[in-house]
Amino acid sequence: MSDSEESVSNGSHLDIPIDKSTSILNTSADSSSSPAVTSRRPIAESRSPSTPKKERKEIKKPVKRSTPKSDIPNLYTVGCIIMTGIVLFYTFYNLRVTETTAHKLQFNYTMFSESINDMQESFPKQSHRGWVVIKTAVKASLHHPKPTSPAVLLFASDASARGTSACLVRKISRVIETLTTNSDLVQRIDCQTYAKMSVADTKKDLEEKLSEGLKEDMRVIIIDSIEKLPAFASQLLYGFCDNIHAPRNSMVYLLTLNLPNYFEKNGTADEIVENFLYEQWHELGTDQLNPLMSRIANSVVAVNPDRTC
Repeated sequence: MSDSEESVSNGSHLDIPIDKSTSILNTSADSSSSPAVTSRRPIAESRSPSTPKKERKEIKKPVKRSTPKSDIPNLYTVGCIIMTGIVLFYTFYNLRVTETTAHKLQFNYTMFSESINDMQESFPKQSHRGWVVIKTAVKASLHHPKPTSPAVLLFASDASARGTSACLVRKISRVIETLTTNSDLVQRIDCQTYAKMSVADTKKDLEEKLSEGLKEDMRVIIIDSIEKLPAFASQLLYGFCDNIHAPRNSMVYLLTLNLPNYFEKNGTADEIVENFLYEQWHELGTDQLNPLMSRIANSVVAVNPDRTC
């Protein structure tokens, strides 16, 4: 082979493979890079900010507009609780008179004390202790700015002083009502009318009359002949005379008790009254009688035979 032929053949051998390889490499590089670019475009497009916003709005709309069925019973229960609370508050408010309202009555204790002193002269056979008990109980309930419990006065007498007891109670109640409400209207409950009634009917009637006296804004309620009350009906007196559960603390309850042969028994008036009522209402037991006695027999006024009205 000649030198020219060899050089041509060598050049063709060297140049062509190099050109082909570079073109092949470039082609492969271009071909390999172009699909990567084209494959990234859908990814870039999927990450565009507009698409997620539409999807988020579509997800939030059902949450805002729809109410789960499981919440309906819960809403109904809450509504029932609220309505029950309103009814209980309204009932309690009708019976309960706040101490601020009671204080606005401006009970003139000085005038009351003077009236009791005049009454004491008209009933000279009554004990000094009895008048002190009356003044102290009424002052604590009507004159104190924040009374802690109603005033409960129990007038105990036997047959010989029954007329005197009724007269005293009537006069005291009129003085109190005149000084507090400018009226002589007094709620009076005669327990002798319950002699032929059942316990359930007695409790119902007694509670209605006591509540009626409170709604009419009276300051005195007279309960005559409490010994005629059935044992289980007498428990109502505990609720109305209690220092915690009483519907109104600025209130005076005047109770009368007819005792057989009062002056023939030994002991103080408090002891005689408690012993008699323990026997009269023994069905309740001591667990219920003890707190009841502390409410209704804490201020006993022993009435002696005297003048009548």
